[in-house]
Amino acid sequence: MANRGSKRERFYFFNNLSGLVKSLEKKYILIDLRNDLAVDGRIIHVDGFSNVTMEDAILIDTLGQQTYFEEFFIHARNIRYVHLPEDINVNEQLESLLKQLTYRMPRENTKVTNRKIRALQKHRETVQNLRHK
Repeated sequence: MANRGSKRERFYFFNNLSGLVKSLEKKYILIDLRNDLAVDGRIIHVDGFSNVTMEDAILIDTLGQQTYFEEFFIHARNIRYVHLPEDINVNEQLESLLKQLTYRMPRENTKVTNRKIRALQKHRETVQNLRHK
């Protein structure tokens, strides 16, 4: 996950269900809209505010007419329902997403300064004194 977004966006991933929709990326999903339309397609991207970008999308209107879109953007406020596939384990999806979001790159070996050396020596002396008491 290269682009982790802003702090507010990350907060929303952890504190509402936009994270669940984010975990459905690269899957074909049906989304019902507030204006009684439905969009069926493959989710490309979901941001922390629940805005969804889909590809190979089919827009289905109230009369059942279908319109194909190569790419389709849905603003979060227009989403009524996101239909989850039956074969998806929600707990596993959320756990894997949280692992991706909380992963930190390991730091390279940091330079050992005299200050760190003195602090480590002071720590060792304190631990040694506590053991002898």
